[in-house]
Amino acid sequence: MKATTSRTANFGPYTLDLRSGEMRKFGTKIKMGEQSFRILCMLLETPGEMVTREELRAKLWADDTFVDFDHGLNSAVQRLRDCLSDSAGKPLWVETLHRAADIVLLAKCGGRMAGSTTCPISTA
Repeated sequence: MKATTSRTANFGPYTLDLRSGEMRKFGTKIKMGEQSFRILCMLLETPGEMVTREELRAKLWADDTFVDFDHGLNSAVQRLRDCLSDSAGKPLWVETLHRAADIVLLAKCGGRMAGSTTCPISTA
């Protein structure tokens, strides 16, 4: 990641405003859903480290929320990939790794892991 302030995270052509949840690519605003924003924040908080599906579930949905978790998570990750012009087949930013029965996500910047930042994430 190029630079991080308390308000923004910059990586590649992207700037993420951590307070508003707004993302821009070369200055052009990209519409990003709340779940995709939260996933990106989690990945940027621990660059290069795996984030498990269970960790994502705990951050994205409150314990008393009843949702088709697998479908919701897969949709949010796909929306994130779309926002980043990324693909599962040739990932540049978000890679899904299949190990045992678990799927984990990894944030990377063109083969070099992103720098860390802190995002305001809550399950409320």
